[in-house]
This record gives sequence, structure tokens and C-alpha cells, in this order.
Amino acid sequence: MSEALQADPIEEVPARIDPKYELARVVEARAVLGYRVESLTETRAVLVVKGRKRLFGMRGGVDQKTEVTINEEGQAVTRDL
Repeated sequence: MSEALQADPIEEVPARIDPKYELARVVEARAVLGYRVESLTETRAVLVVKGRKRLFGMRGGVDQKTEVTINEEGQAVTRDL
């Protein structure tokens, strides 16, 4: 008389990503692509990348700024400034 033990189903709780870690991850990934950090706080970073040069390097391109923020869900949100 063996009875099978039935375990209660375990609810999967989504792992909460630390906003600081997520921001650091995004900033590091952008740094590899040539961006530099203009300003940085715990939940926001402003990154700058040099624009493309025109006319055989005689005129430099305009710097392009990107803002990276972390929303309430812990996801990185980027927008051009």
C-alpha cells in the first residue's frame, strides 16, 4: 500500500534584477561599442559617441547623446537626446 506523495506545485517567482547591475551591464556593453560616459547616477546614465566624420575627416561629426534609465520593472530604457 504505497501512496504516491504529491508535492505542491512551486510557483515560479520572477527574479528581480538589481537596477544598478542592469545599468552597469548596459553601460559596459555600450562602452565596448565606443560610447563614453558623460554622467552616471544609480538609475540613469548619459552616454556620448562621436558622430561620423564627413569630407575626408576635415569636418568632425556631431556627438550623439543617449540616455539610459532603469524603469520600475528593472529594464533598461534608452532614448536619444
